[in-house]
Amino acid sequence: MKSRIVEFDEEQHFTPARMDTIKYLIEILPNNYFSKFTEICKDKIYLNNNVLKKHRIKKTIENVPKSFIEFAKWLEQSNEKSSGYICEKNGFEFLGGRIAQRAYYDCLRDTAHLSEKNKNFKSPLRFAKKTFEDIEKMDFSLIEINKIKEIIITILKKTIK
Repeated sequence: MKSRIVEFDEEQHFTPARMDTIKYLIEILPNNYFSKFTEICKDKIYLNNNVLKKHRIKKTIENVPKSFIEFAKWLEQSNEKSSGYICEKNGFEFLGGRIAQRAYYDCLRDTAHLSEKNKNFKSPLRFAKKTFEDIEKMDFSLIEINKIKEIIITILKKTIK
């Protein structure tokens, strides 16, 4: 019997850092959710109204950065006060380090099943909270569990081959 990582990704996972990891992952893994996640990462309105707010960033961005490096430069120039949401972390010693660290950990979970040590893992399943909210036109916390199950089944039928 095989195990599988299943994640529901909230706003803080749809950053330019995550978009950078997806660019590499799409070359080695099936595109089960990468296209949708990239679309969300490139959504300027979602970036400003949800992602940046989730990271307690007060400024808004004019254009979606093409890379995390571009985003980190913007973050530095924005004079945002460092907080636990964007602070430096071990191995990520720069403003925005926590954001890069989260993208790195997501990438590790995306590829965990490729390791010989994890041969009992299937590829992960990821669901964007935003997908459910877009379908139901309401906050995720208000969606009934049966509706969430129905949406998951629909998504899986389209993506898992």
